[in-house]
Amino acid sequence: MKKIMTVVALTFALCTVGSAALTLCANVAAANQNLAFYEANFTTAATGCQIDDKVFYGWSNGAITGGVNPANVLITPISTALNPGFMFNPNMSVGPGGIQDLPLHFTVATISGAKIIEDLSMGFAGGFTGNGIATINEFGCIGGLFAQPNAGTNCPAGNQVINLNVSNPPPVLFDIKFSNLTNLVDVFKDISVHGNTGSASISSFTQQFSEVPEVSSVLLLGTSFLLSSLAIRRKRASQ
Repeated sequence: MKKIMTVVALTFALCTVGSAALTLCANVAAANQNLAFYEANFTTAATGCQIDDKVFYGWSNGAITGGVNPANVLITPISTALNPGFMFNPNMSVGPGGIQDLPLHFTVATISGAKIIEDLSMGFAGGFTGNGIATINEFGCIGGLFAQPNAGTNCPAGNQVINLNVSNPPPVLFDIKFSNLTNLVDVFKDISVHGNTGSASISSFTQQFSEVPEVSSVLLLGTSFLLSSLAIRRKRASQ
């Protein structure tokens, strides 16, 4: 058993070398899991928060309409293997004539620099009555950074730009594949609810980034399984 635990500990240490200085997104206190805290603390790649081998940083918002409070936009890290990201609960809801708008920006990058991010997906849950409209209009700069991050414009030439505009969906998931694997994605989302003569709300939305495993990670994982298997066999043989 000691040999098995040693193998597991060594595998964990190798996977986390070089990223110890980053705050794990999941370790942020529950009271601070909100957009205001992320904006104030996770500003650069060196000070971002980490999920697996990804760092999330550059959190900011543009001109807010309708009194949306970043402190009330709740954030929950998603640590799904090979598909990390976040769930957001923006607490946005309006009645007739009401408008709320939240421009949201952040960046995700691989800590190792490996180009393994292959797509992004967005889940969206909202509601409306009459001619109310709940909308998320998203832009992604794949491989570069927007010159105007809080507007989602001017992605450097040569990088793929994606756009996903969704209005009044039932709870549903949207996915966009990139033309090439990348190590960097800059994201801008314009989240809005317009009551018009009805009502509209957005209860939650998710943002995740699918990836292919690095060859080194696969080899490391395979090696750890092999060593664990050998340790078990030796233990049984000695009994």
